[in-house]
Amino acid sequence: MHYQRQYKATRVDPCSITGCDRTTFTKAMCVLHYNRMREHGDPLYERPRKHERRERRSVPVTYTTLHKRIRAQRGPATDHLCVDCGAQALEWSYSFNEERPLISAERGREGKPYSLDVQAYEARCKACHKAFDMFITGNLR
Repeated sequence: MHYQRQYKATRVDPCSITGCDRTTFTKAMCVLHYNRMREHGDPLYERPRKHERRERRSVPVTYTTLHKRIRAQRGPATDHLCVDCGAQALEWSYSFNEERPLISAERGREGKPYSLDVQAYEARCKACHKAFDMFITGNLR
């Protein structure tokens, strides 16, 4: 066997990095620290955690996004009873309890008021939802 290969195979020197007890691979460092040195120039480099690497996109909360949040947090409206008549609810209805609600600009939903507060919505059947909106806004949805 070649001398260098035999020397590496029998050598059990510890890694030169303080606190690391792995055996040396090359240049007095273990495989982990040697690769960090080779790739980043620092054997102590640690990659940022996933939540630190990714910047959260600031996406505006739209009417549709908000209704998806309501379903995720409170479940589908069909799991609840209508707050007005007690029948099975089919839709989440905005309760208009804020002075200045947001107004939707989504195509097909232009002008619909909504709130970012998930608790500002009540489960209603279609008939009660339509009647409630008509009473509050004065026009059909």
